[in-house]
Amino acid sequence: MPSEQTIFVGVTLDDRVRASMDACKESDRVFFEDPTYLEIIDLENGEYIGKRLGNSVAPDRLEDTARSVVSILNRICRDERFKPSLIEILAIEEKPDTDVFL
Repeated sequence: MPSEQTIFVGVTLDDRVRASMDACKESDRVFFEDPTYLEIIDLENGEYIGKRLGNSVAPDRLEDTARSVVSILNRICRDERFKPSLIEILAIEEKPDTDVFL
């Protein structure tokens, strides 16, 4: 079964972030319930929240996306302060027809 690599920009979804997400305003839940904004992925080394970009991306789009992820996380997680330096850029492999990431 072939796989495709995708660039993912996000942060580790730890207990503090999850608690902030659980406590966020109802109107802000769309930011992590609709993958148009952010999505949660499960990797072998833990869960991440961020944005999938595809298998190729221009540097300015990568930077814009990282700032957008930080901005959304700061809105959702009002008790946490995210900085661009916390963002991780991950290459994930997706297997077609599944939601499993390697």
